[in-house]
This record gives sequence, structure tokens and C-alpha cells, in this order.
Amino acid sequence: MTITWVEWVGCAAFVTNVWGNLMLARLKTGGWVVRLLTNVIWVIYSWHTNGGWPLMLNHLVFFYINVDGWIRWSRAQQNGTLRVAGGSP
Repeated sequence: MTITWVEWVGCAAFVTNVWGNLMLARLKTGGWVVRLLTNVIWVIYSWHTNGGWPLMLNHLVFFYINVDGWIRWSRAQQNGTLRVAGGSP
């Protein structure tokens, strides 16, 4: 079985998605960068997938949400108001 480059891109999107989410779950700011990279990879994947436009639209929206989250997180870290649900980290 041969894996196409598009399938490799999909695998990379999956791996970076899990990695970014794990980083954010551990309160690592770099998780936002990984999540943005993930969104870009998913857009590339969906562009080359027949019928992938809903996935592309989904990740374009998530890209915006991740930028917004990163900005809010950074501001909260800078002014000392970053709070974690369920207690402190």
C-alpha cells in the first residue's frame, strides 16, 4: 500500500493537533503556535481532498479562534490574571 503525499499531510495534521492540544492542556503557551500550524496543515490537506471544503472552513474558523485565544492568554499572563478552571496550575 502506497501512502500519497496528501495522506502524509493528513497524518501530520493529526499529530500536530494532538501535540498542540496536549501542550495547551499542560498550560504551555507554545501550544497556541502548534495549534495554528495544525490549522494551516488541515487547510492544505482539505484543499487537496475532494469535498474537503467543510474541513477547510472549519479550520479557517479554528485558526481565528486560536489567534484570539493566544492573544487573550498572553494578555492574562502579562497582567497576572491567567486563571485555570478547577484551581491553579
